[in-house]
Amino acid sequence: MASQKKNAFRLLIAIFAITMATAAQSSNQHFKLADAAFDDHNYVLAVAEYTKGLQIDPNDGAAIYNRGLANYHTRNYDAAIADLSKAIQINPKNATAFYRRGRSYYLKLEGLTASDKMKAALDAAISDYTSAIQIKADYADAYTSRGRAHYVKGNYDQAISDYASAIRIDPSFSSDYYNRGLAYNEKLNFDAAIADYTKAVQIDPSYIDAYYNRGRAYYNKGNYDQAIADYSYVIRAKERSAAAYLDRANAYCKAGKNPLATADYERAIQLQPAFSISPRLCK
Repeated sequence: MASQKKNAFRLLIAIFAITMATAAQSSNQHFKLADAAFDDHNYVLAVAEYTKGLQIDPNDGAAIYNRGLANYHTRNYDAAIADLSKAIQINPKNATAFYRRGRSYYLKLEGLTASDKMKAALDAAISDYTSAIQIKADYADAYTSRGRAHYVKGNYDQAISDYASAIRIDPSFSSDYYNRGLAYNEKLNFDAAIADYTKAVQIDPSYIDAYYNRGRAYYNKGNYDQAIADYSYVIRAKERSAAAYLDRANAYCKAGKNPLATADYERAIQLQPAFSISPRLCK
């Protein structure tokens, strides 16, 4: 009798082991399909396959993390936040999980209208970027993203500091100089803004927004000829830029070139009739 019970117990153990092995094999098949779909940028399929695998093995940290990334790429930010939060619980040293969760909080801003919810999302994003930086001190993308969040909050000094850190780590990104220029501009430090916009166009000579905003900074300094040159570059690159025509008209006016200003005012109104109500600096 005792021998029969022992044999029955061994049989149950064997069945359990076979079942677990089969389940592991099955979940791995789904995870492999999900990984392949992810690498092929088919993020919807990746999410579906990670989900099937996680239904069999719900504690696979890599799959939870990867599904979070796939959800991020499908712009399902709530689902991404949920998955990345689980991934962080499993591995609190995953800097990229913090960074991507921060990005998810930040990108949720587009769908928010209530100011308190927007503030909460920004604060959560900044907190996650900070955690990512604490884990990985040379995380340039995290500095850049935290700088952008601080800029949106109106924390221009913090934004400038973060962009400076990103530039020290990797000085090759024109957008970091451009964004720092925007922050300097908000502080009315036009010289520093112009220097950063100039660096941005040196790295990327086709950076139209940098030319345009450098033109506005020159205009604010009273350097109307330089402003006109930058607005003209923008107009050559984007012939239907009504804002560039309007701003160049104002610069022409300030420079005493009234006929050219009038022509630009008319062109701006042709492109954007709403500009007809904009005050003209000269007739």
